[in-house]
Amino acid sequence: MLSNQMEGGRTPLPGVRKLKEMGYTLAIFSLGTGFAAAKGIKDHLDVLAAKGDTREALHGMVLFDDFNKLIGLDEHAELEKRYQGVD
Repeated sequence: MLSNQMEGGRTPLPGVRKLKEMGYTLAIFSLGTGFAAAKGIKDHLDVLAAKGDTREALHGMVLFDDFNKLIGLDEHAELEKRYQGVD
């Protein structure tokens, strides 16, 4: 049994543990990350519009080096080196 958990939707959000107790074998949280990203983008742009820069938004951001680690940039660079010139 599947439960589609959507923040702000009609379905209650009892949590994974409770859903499991109720007999659900799969719970999907398909839009929550998108909703969170949209709020982060809006908050960031609100600061930029109000202040003319984003210094006050830095605390809510993943900064450059951490972002590169998050997306695995070093691993991608290693793959690129390994396969460079290979047909």
